Amino acid sequence: MNKYLNYYRENKVYPWEKSPIGLIVCEYKGKEEVHYALGDLDDKIFVAEYKAKLPGEEEIEKGVRNIRNVELQGDD
Repeated sequence: MNKYLNYYRENKVYPWEKSPIGLIVCEYKGKEEVHYALGDLDDKIFVAEYKAKLPGEEEIEKGVRNIRNVELQGDD
């Protein structure tokens, strides 16, 4: 993906356009695949999980609590 984005950025993007982004959609991901696919690339790489069905209110609240706990642990 990085190769194609770099080519497109250098050869196809007009000066007034923003840099292109790449999106990889897959059914599942493993830590090993992510490690080797994204290793040593820019910090502009983000990995996210998307769901076909929206979560319920309880699941959203649980997720927010988990994120807050991780952030608080990082402040130590």
